[in-house]
Amino acid sequence: MSMNLKKKLIKAFDFLIILLFAGIFFYSLSMLSMGREKPVLKITALDSVYEYDISNDRRLDIQGRTGSTVIVIENGKVFVESSTCKNKNCVLMGKISRSGEWLCCAPNEVFAVITGKSNDDTDAVSY
Repeated sequence: MSMNLKKKLIKAFDFLIILLFAGIFFYSLSMLSMGREKPVLKITALDSVYEYDISNDRRLDIQGRTGSTVIVIENGKVFVESSTCKNKNCVLMGKISRSGEWLCCAPNEVFAVITGKSNDDTDAVSY
């Protein structure tokens, strides 16, 4: 092989390697942007499903089997303010704000879970 042909082959392989790395880079960026879903509160009660953006503050009156459960979304956190259940365990569950966390009023059959991605949902247990 002549020296001139070797230089042309090296340049062609360099170009292919650059294209490969550029493709990997842009694919990685697209995967990162796909994972940035807004956290959504999904509430299931009486065979109905409701979805709410947790970035908007609101007070929700959800009708369950035994009456009303009041769920509050405030500053990106969700909690049960009151319920018609006897023991009020759902009120004592506290506030949730991360994807995968949930609240449940079992006697009233109201279940609330945060879905989607949030900025802080990766922890040591996830890996």
